[in-house]
Amino acid sequence: MRVENKSLWYRVLAGRYGEVGGIIVEDGQFNSVWWNNLINIKNGAGVGGGRWFDDNVGREVGDGAHTLFWWDPWIDGLVLKNSFG
Repeated sequence: MRVENKSLWYRVLAGRYGEVGGIIVEDGQFNSVWWNNLINIKNGAGVGGGRWFDDNVGREVGDGAHTLFWWDPWIDGLVLKNSFG
């Protein structure tokens, strides 16, 4: 989902939960139990704290085609849009 935002699966999830800036919305009003469980895993709930997903999964920028400059977290999780609005 981080790099294949044109795939059918990504479009289904974006259609169901919403999308902002190329990122599927995590805290929607109509989240399913399944979606909330995925978000909890991503955010580290129930696995000893921390952000397990972000701490253990990374990606390389490569040609930049799948990089959201303003929305992706960079060093120390800093999202540029929040710091330099």
